[in-house]
Amino acid sequence: MKRIVLVTGGGRDIGRGIVERLSRTHAGVAIHANASVAAAQELAVQLEKSGVKAKAFAADLAKPSDITRLFAGFDSWKKTLGDDFVFTTLVNNSAIAAASPIASTEAATIDALIDVNLKGTYRVTAEAARRLSDGGRIVSVTLDAHAVFSPDYSLFTATKVALDALTRHWAVGLGSRGITVNAVAPGVVDANFRTAMLQDQAFRVALESVTALARTGTIDDVVGVVDFLTTDAARWVTGQVIATSGGWKL
Repeated sequence: MKRIVLVTGGGRDIGRGIVERLSRTHAGVAIHANASVAAAQELAVQLEKSGVKAKAFAADLAKPSDITRLFAGFDSWKKTLGDDFVFTTLVNNSAIAAASPIASTEAATIDALIDVNLKGTYRVTAEAARRLSDGGRIVSVTLDAHAVFSPDYSLFTATKVALDALTRHWAVGLGSRGITVNAVAPGVVDANFRTAMLQDQAFRVALESVTALARTGTIDDVVGVVDFLTTDAARWVTGQVIATSGGWKL
């Protein structure tokens, strides 16, 4: 059996790191992207040159029609690979972040965060669950939200906490098929919009002072845990939200 993984938001930063790592253990890699679709296509070409079957797919997860098209394309691509390629792994990484102060957040921002981070992830997981082989793996990247409360990012945080809850429900619902469902909840990682924030030395020092390991996270710190959860070694781990935060706010 040759394993296939689908990674959403796989064109850059943490998602790209996940794609690169899981390409070592999966013979087929489907890379979803939206804003970073060009980078995802470039990554797919690189993986193909290394001997991995790879394909990039563009989709706006806020649009149900795009998700339908994403999986139609995925199904067609999978057929070209042959019967020995089996869809075993889904990694939900795609998300958007935006400030959401309670008194000034516009309706469009509210809708965008919920449509992508919550509804989009739910729809992707539902489509994937219909296709995943028994004994498969679902891993979602969420947020170590219990560590700190940030009023300006309350809605973004809420969408991630909701995904933590869904992880547990999905684990129960899919357990009879041997599919494990877990979440990886990073703390502050030097990636995405946080990279600019961490350029502020005072902010970085303050953050490190309340982190047990006294440093900010790296992409590899997150990727390693995601990788573990997709392996046979994690076959008895399900319904868990694993904080990968270096002991932030312990």
